[in-house]
Amino acid sequence: MQMPKLGRRTALLAAAATMTTGLFAAAGAAPAMADTVTVNYDCVGYPSDIAVTIDAPATAGVGDTATFEVSSVVTTGAPQDLPAGEVVTDMAIVVGGAQSGTITASGLTNEATPAGQPVNMVGGEAQITFTSAGSVTFTPSTTTQVDNGAQCTVVGEAPVGATTVVS
Repeated sequence: MQMPKLGRRTALLAAAATMTTGLFAAAGAAPAMADTVTVNYDCVGYPSDIAVTIDAPATAGVGDTATFEVSSVVTTGAPQDLPAGEVVTDMAIVVGGAQSGTITASGLTNEATPAGQPVNMVGGEAQITFTSAGSVTFTPSTTTQVDNGAQCTVVGEAPVGATTVVS
């Protein structure tokens, strides 16, 4: 039995949100070691634990701009064979500490994936300009499927994925 397209895509979103990795790069900023945090998501009724890795610059200066790239690996596996580009998502990253707001990493797309295998989502990107001195934190938040708006929301409180010290 084949799922209806919306149901199949919602299931794909649930799968696509299972493990997310973020990478930050700022011109002249010192890179930091990447840490992995586990975040519990509810993807339209499908609970998913997502291991999130954010690699932010360890330090940056006020006024520096950092590029925020996001990729993900869905650990629960694809519910069916996925051709490359079948699923496109955005992910919100909450900025806290010395600065506040939300960054949206747009354009994450899946690589070709056989059914039952982890799904690699690549190509998401956003930017942040550091406006305040102090520790700036980055915390994974809502993931949204672009074509139908289906969302995966954080259950409880997500741990901080990275911190940049801005001077």
